[in-house]
Amino acid sequence: MKEKVTKVELTTTAKNLDSQESTKARPIMPAVLKGVNYQFWSLKMKTLFKSQELWHLVENGFRDPDEGHTRLFWENRRKDSKELFLIQQALYDDIFPRISAAEKSNEAWEILH
Repeated sequence: MKEKVTKVELTTTAKNLDSQESTKARPIMPAVLKGVNYQFWSLKMKTLFKSQELWHLVENGFRDPDEGHTRLFWENRRKDSKELFLIQQALYDDIFPRISAAEKSNEAWEILH
């Protein structure tokens, strides 16, 4: 028996495909600090970090874990590495050496501030 597909079903399917397309991950393009307009750059970066739920680590850093908090430590370390990477990618090559020794995002942020 052959099933009929109605126009409503086709429209609904098309809408579902559109919504699936819109939820695909898009690359993050951080603003690039050229050496001027630090205030604008830092505002854009702060918004980016907040949107990724990472700002608290830039602002406060993270400590080594207490006994039993190892999982939290590795999670924070992973997030902090992501933030440091974003900061590094958001700098011109002639500014990057200023933060090249920073191992945590909040260290790099403070150097640039």
